[in-house]
Amino acid sequence: MPATTSSEEGWLTRTVEKIPVVGYVASAAHAVAGNGDQARRAAENCTGSTVTALGVVTGAVMTTTATVGVVTGGVVSTLATLSMITWGVVATVKTLVVVTRAVMGTVTLVGKCVKAVIAVAGGSDCTEDGERKNVDNMEKDS
Repeated sequence: MPATTSSEEGWLTRTVEKIPVVGYVASAAHAVAGNGDQARRAAENCTGSTVTALGVVTGAVMTTTATVGVVTGGVVSTLATLSMITWGVVATVKTLVVVTRAVMGTVTLVGKCVKAVIAVAGGSDCTEDGERKNVDNMEKDS
């Protein structure tokens, strides 16, 4: 007798036997019907497909976990880099403030020195502070 779609040897029966976990139901049905060879075949097919499915799921989970780890590592390293850059910028700005103050102090000192030299060299138009006297006052002092 030729195999039909739903018979023990039909394509639908063999397909159901290969579905992970579900194939064990088909194996039990074969065993209840007294078909020991078909029950063993269904159990073997189902075991193979179930192990394969578990491997696929495990691989997907591991890949997802690895991806999350990589992304997390990337985020942490980015934050660390931004922190270092921020501290570098802050340190640079602090250094620039110190340098600017030093330059301003030097310019002020040089300016006072120049005024003092002018005063000593005969520039009677400068006060003791190095400030220029009013021209009207200069003529009265002479």
